[in-house]
Amino acid sequence: MNHLYNGFAKTFDFSGRASRMELFIFGLLFCALLAVAVVIDLSNDWFDPETGIGGATAFLIVAMFMSNLSLSVRRLHDINLSGWFVLVGLIPIVGPLAQISLLFLPGTDGVNDYGPAPH
Repeated sequence: MNHLYNGFAKTFDFSGRASRMELFIFGLLFCALLAVAVVIDLSNDWFDPETGIGGATAFLIVAMFMSNLSLSVRRLHDINLSGWFVLVGLIPIVGPLAQISLLFLPGTDGVNDYGPAPH
């Protein structure tokens, strides 16, 4: 539960490090909420076939954007990379693969350039 709390409590904190588990738990929550948002959109005819997104889904994505961004930056810090590498996520095909790789790459042991190891 602490991992989930950190994901939201540190929404505007781009310093320090985040563990793989923190990113994983946050990702699971996001996927679960996204599934609920899609069901809400489809059941209320809020789904727009032209854009491929509905109102509840769009709201969720916007609401969780900053938390996801800061968590991704802190996860990059855990593997001793600059937070600017989060921009790789914008590259088609490569970006999503880079984001997924953050779940599997181990963090650096002990203290690195961005602080002590996350607990």
